[in-house]
Amino acid sequence: MRRFPQFRLRPCGGMLAWDGSLVSTFDCGNSYRIRLIYPPTYPDESPRVAIVEPELAPGTPHLLIPNRPCLFSDPGPSGYEPARTTAATMIAWTALWICAYETWQRTGDWPGPED
Repeated sequence: MRRFPQFRLRPCGGMLAWDGSLVSTFDCGNSYRIRLIYPPTYPDESPRVAIVEPELAPGTPHLLIPNRPCLFSDPGPSGYEPARTTAATMIAWTALWICAYETWQRTGDWPGPED
């Protein structure tokens, strides 16, 4: 993946997954290990993103399940579109989610829309 060369495509439970790390842009420089898995129904279903490490803080908002960030609310122009959304797009959205997560940890408020 050109935009995120630290990610590698690997087999994962009979599926394919991109594995790699993102480093926080805040001064703390936290590293987050990310896995993006293509489901069997891809491209009809969006890839699933998980934050493998570190464990996220209890009560973290905008999670689908404990380690899966909610990256978009609906399919369409601001969400997953099979013909336009790439793995690089999903990783970039995850980087934005991490920025919001770290802002929430510092301030107690999640930046951006709450829907």
